Amino acid sequence: MEIYNYHNKQLDAPPENVFKVVNDDAALKNVFGIIENIEYHSEKRRETGTKFRTTLKVAGKTYAFRSEITDYVEARRIEVKSRLKQGTVVTQFTVVPVDTGSEITVKSHLEGSKKGAGIIVGAMKPIINRVMKKELKKLEEEILNV
Repeated sequence: MEIYNYHNKQLDAPPENVFKVVNDDAALKNVFGIIENIEYHSEKRRETGTKFRTTLKVAGKTYAFRSEITDYVEARRIEVKSRLKQGTVVTQFTVVPVDTGSEITVKSHLEGSKKGAGIIVGAMKPIINRVMKKELKKLEEEILNV
């Protein structure tokens, strides 16, 4: 079940600049204010197979979940699977060169969900989309400052 789908057809920054921010945990924490901590379980931080734990703080509550990078192509694509009680969230961040800039797509979906999780995701989807649109706009601004 789709959680969100974001698409920007033209960002005036080359893919390499996009990934300078995507590959920088401090920049990600700055952009996505809900990220409290990212703890790696491997030496390398951005390659297929990298495992890590993310801690988020949302509305005064702390949430932690385990994730793994399941696909990584430098300056083009990163896919992360995060395991939650309700199922596995798969998020794909893709960058395509367009002239001197980039086209960015961010998609997230829930797979293997437990009974009732789809109802919760459906109810939360408008809120998630609104928050992610705002947060991804901040990400674009951060990229343009590289």
